[in-house]
Amino acid sequence: MVWYWILPILLLIAPLVWPGIWFRRVQSSIESTASITKRECAVGDFVQLEICIQQHRGLPIPYLHLTLHAPEGTAFNKEGDLRYLEWTSYLLPGQQISFVCQLYAMRRGPKSLRDICSIEIHEGFGLRRFRLSPHFPEQLGVYPDAASSQTLHSIWQAITGTRMTQRWILPDESLFKDVRPYVAGDPPKYFAWKTIARTGDWWVKQFETTTSEEWVVILNAQMQNPYWMEADTPTFDRLCALLLATVSQWQRGERGNSLFFASNALLSNYPQKHWYGSVTFGRLRSLLAVLESYPTCSLIDVLQEARRFSTSPRTPWLIVGAFFSAEQEQWMEAEKRRGRPIEIIKLPRWKEEVESDTPITAER
Repeated sequence: MVWYWILPILLLIAPLVWPGIWFRRVQSSIESTASITKRECAVGDFVQLEICIQQHRGLPIPYLHLTLHAPEGTAFNKEGDLRYLEWTSYLLPGQQISFVCQLYAMRRGPKSLRDICSIEIHEGFGLRRFRLSPHFPEQLGVYPDAASSQTLHSIWQAITGTRMTQRWILPDESLFKDVRPYVAGDPPKYFAWKTIARTGDWWVKQFETTTSEEWVVILNAQMQNPYWMEADTPTFDRLCALLLATVSQWQRGERGNSLFFASNALLSNYPQKHWYGSVTFGRLRSLLAVLESYPTCSLIDVLQEARRFSTSPRTPWLIVGAFFSAEQEQWMEAEKRRGRPIEIIKLPRWKEEVESDTPITAER
């Protein structure tokens, strides 16, 4: 008869005692890990995420709920509309389960993976819950979408002299390549008189031996004056794509030349870094994948740093941006008068281009 009374009492006490016992046993025996197949990818490509949960010993886990939230600019499907994933299961002692999914990159830039995953666990009654947060690498870098641009290709060819006119008789190192705008200090004997007469501007001939072997590419993230007033992510993404497409086309014909890079865009963990030195195309693409649209200084500060690190006062500069103040334009004009070739590619702001179809402009 006594057992009939003990059984209900145990059933009443179990929900109060069980959660505490379960929590102490499970908390010290469960482990979660997270991994990613690669740290960088292109727009439209995907990386594979894997979350492993293992119960080494102790008591079973009746309820396990995993939630994944895609960072801004990514999704769990190609269409880009699946931003959340949920998955519910259970875990027995000594068992391991893995959750694998694909994360698609929709836009350029660094994507933080630090807090995208959460795992909720409880003992079955929901009275004692705790969470796990598997640690992914800090961020995923997404390359710019470097669409080809024939206009930029022609601009780059003109300034580097890669449009070559072949001479099959007596080919030598004085092979004529192209003409470029005159800069202070060019010898008069190299004047391209026919081109000057046709265009009304001053041009000089460029040959195989006079083609510059070094280039400095400068990416301007400043959108207003002063620089800290605004950051424009859509416009900055298009600037990165424009720059990558231009350098890609240039390097197809000038693989032996050196490329240097500078920018006032924010690089996480290195907010004061503006000069990146000599870069390969792969290194430049990786940098453009992780640079953020926030300017950390004025363009003039970057230009002064580029002038300090340039090996020659006549090393050409290519400057890509969407905003140039009057002071910056005066500074660049003064640098041109000192004999430095400077090419400026100005891209209209994203919202400006939607309202009025403003073309890309290039200035020398």
